[in-house]
Amino acid sequence: PAGSLAEELIRASRALHALEETMQSDATRVIVVTRPERIVIAESQRLIGAVEACGMRIGGIIANYITPENDCVCDQSLRGFEQDALAQLGRDDVVEIARRDAPVTGLEELSGLVPLRS
Repeated sequence: PAGSLAEELIRASRALHALEETMQSDATRVIVVTRPERIVIAESQRLIGAVEACGMRIGGIIANYITPENDCVCDQSLRGFEQDALAQLGRDDVVEIARRDAPVTGLEELSGLVPLRS
């Protein structure tokens, strides 16, 4: 029936309005996940600018797949390049997650790596 389409459009409009209010709320934050590579950092900077331009707030940045600290000269060199790339973000709230053999698959393991706030 013709009335059901109008009702669906009104419901969709209300849902979009509620989503917009939520995204503009002081309680809403965006967590940016990046990698320590110059091109990825450049895209992350673009994303951060776009998020802030929309009036949303950045709740933190997670830099994933960082070369772990160790005695290997090659790894130390690579880590230096990664740290230089991350410095381009110009932020001191970056949480670094070292490269791992296996991906994190559970919330408990994730909460041990990244401080989650409610």
